[in-house]
Amino acid sequence: METELNIDSTNRLAGFVIEQKPELAEKGKEGYLEAVSILNSMKLQLICGDEIKKSKSLQAALITAVNTGKRAFLGGVNVNIDDNIGFLLPWSKPITLNEVLKELGANLNDKIDECCFALMFGLKAQNRNSLRLVCNGWQGGVECAGDNIELNNDSDFALGGILAGSLAVALGFLRVTNEKIDSCSKSIGISLWRPDLNWLDKEAIGPEISYLPQKYWLVGLGHLGQAFTWTIGLLPFSNPKEVKVYLQDKDYVSIANIETGLLSGKENVGVKKTRVCSSWLEDRGINTSMIERKFNSSYKPIDGDPLILIRGLDSVTARIDIDSTDFSQVMDCGIGGSKTDFDSISIYNFPAINKVPKDIWGEKEVMINNKNNEKAMQFVGCGFYGKAISTSFVGAISSCFVIAETVRGIYGGIKISEINLSIRNLLNECYVNPTGNYTTELSNNGIV
Repeated sequence: METELNIDSTNRLAGFVIEQKPELAEKGKEGYLEAVSILNSMKLQLICGDEIKKSKSLQAALITAVNTGKRAFLGGVNVNIDDNIGFLLPWSKPITLNEVLKELGANLNDKIDECCFALMFGLKAQNRNSLRLVCNGWQGGVECAGDNIELNNDSDFALGGILAGSLAVALGFLRVTNEKIDSCSKSIGISLWRPDLNWLDKEAIGPEISYLPQKYWLVGLGHLGQAFTWTIGLLPFSNPKEVKVYLQDKDYVSIANIETGLLSGKENVGVKKTRVCSSWLEDRGINTSMIERKFNSSYKPIDGDPLILIRGLDSVTARIDIDSTDFSQVMDCGIGGSKTDFDSISIYNFPAINKVPKDIWGEKEVMINNKNNEKAMQFVGCGFYGKAISTSFVGAISSCFVIAETVRGIYGGIKISEINLSIRNLLNECYVNPTGNYTTELSNNGIV
């Protein structure tokens, strides 16, 4: 039976194609289906060398590239990799890396399609249609053909790999769709230890880690919230039963969430988002508590509750309703929603930014009303009004900055009050505002 098309069953990334090709907007339902067909024609090739067998961060990059890539390159993600490679990251059961890749939806084969955009893991990029991923625990980026980047690998955990994997997919998507044809022409990356510095600076390497924050409170479990959950679940907790994560959202997974949420699949449609995120974390031994109501000013932490609040919300009203003074740290993340800014990320760290939410957003709700999308979606009777273009690689990149801030905070690292960046213009549009160093601000949240 054909799925009924409505605002919760349509592909949010199709709006990107429709904005690129305004003529599709005149065709209504047919134009929408043509946009999806274009996404279905796009494939991604991942090619792995021996380095993938021993690097936790590179394995995190690989599985993140698969998980984000399959939601943007709808023609499929093909992985060329040796058999029976041990998996080095937390998972629900002992399993090989190959089995994890299959579970995530990758196609494992020995054939290499020279026409596909390729991401290389432990191998050099061959041409402008490929990138090599380079990462360690704190640094993540891509190397173009002809360059030679070598990172210090003393710090090896998932965070930098998640960044490298999602960044590489993002740049590949921008190139393949011709949105930014030179997006893969320069080697580029970020240090999550010192995002204010050049990522290859010697001070940007970051320490080996022995401790992590014990408690998190996540509000909003859509595109961004599922990315935060994905990243927390891959952190190297030696005793995850000591970790506590609160998950708060009132909504159910819809078909539209499949292309945007890292934890959403067809099998999750109709299931509460809290249950999906809880399952991911509990499978890794992490304790969760679910709150299936909208967050408002009545929610305040009491004894034992998380004092790090992370929110991935899509409205001004929800943002200004949270009193950041109730928590030791409130990380707020927002993203763009049109063709020109869907890959833009804004992160605010309260109270470090020394402002209240009304100072940043005011009180007026801003609705997204793209005329081309609205025309193409008239067949569902409502258009994309209030529904932004989004894709999972933007959420994954965002999660790295947010989670890194909480980890850096317990190591006395630099305190970043605000980050604003554009993935497509990362070299020129990346504003990072450091405000001193952390001391003991996050100690009452617990450390494991």
